[in-house]
Amino acid sequence: MRKKSAFTLIEMAIVLVILGLIIGIGIPMFKMLMQQNRLTKNRNAVERAKSSILGYVMTHYCIPRPVWKSVAGKNRRALPDGFGIKDAQGFDLIYDVDNSLNKIECNYGSFGSKTTFCDTINNLSTQHRLYIQSGSPYAFIVVSASLNYRFDRQNDIASTLGNNRRRTYEDPSHAYSENQDDVVDGYSIDEFVNLVKNKLGMCNSSSSGGSSSGGASAKSKLLTIASQIADKFSSYKKAPTKQELESQIDLPAGAKYKVSKNGKKSIITYDGEKATFIWGNNGLKRVIVR
Repeated sequence: MRKKSAFTLIEMAIVLVILGLIIGIGIPMFKMLMQQNRLTKNRNAVERAKSSILGYVMTHYCIPRPVWKSVAGKNRRALPDGFGIKDAQGFDLIYDVDNSLNKIECNYGSFGSKTTFCDTINNLSTQHRLYIQSGSPYAFIVVSASLNYRFDRQNDIASTLGNNRRRTYEDPSHAYSENQDDVVDGYSIDEFVNLVKNKLGMCNSSSSGGSSSGGASAKSKLLTIASQIADKFSSYKKAPTKQELESQIDLPAGAKYKVSKNGKKSIITYDGEKATFIWGNNGLKRVIVR
């Protein structure tokens, strides 16, 4: 009779040791990859919120007012539900607007006056209340909570303060660590005013909407086009056809324009950037550039 082969106790012990090492290395690595994936999703959510807020400003001539709601166990300023944007864990984002823009704040879904908007931008108050730690005043700030859904101390305090208090958030480029991993972004006052007046031409009647710089980035050009579309077609109940669009706006070479079958959504792509327009029965509802 042939003798059946089998693992010896020593061989089995070696296999178990190897499996233990693989598991010991694999679990922390898997955890790290999962955290990195969630952090990337949080960054994308904040970037989408930032673009959506700017799109709202372009189409409604007012900046959406933050809503007060319970976020991470405290009553804080948050992004209105109408934007439909949450973080990787499905939680609300902090959203704060500087007091110098309170004349052009509006409830989500409301429209403002172009005259009032531009008067406010051209005569901006210096009574700022929204800052980052480096000391720069910001037009608006968006924050996603850290991976354990606890806001970093600086953001935790700032997001709960009253409207007339100075609110200081972390710098968007802050160093990340296990205990300091909130995602922060927004536009400084200078960036926001420059964007509205020079890049988008929203408050400059003599501007054609184009950038004064021949080396403008694709995103800047797309923002300019989005502003022109919002200005010329905001009352449309459906997206303009390609022929209608090109009769009013000069698209740069290489830009592509598509309209959905129901006409309620249109997309412009240009040099790797994309602008999405959402249309409703009351006109242009939302613009997202990313």
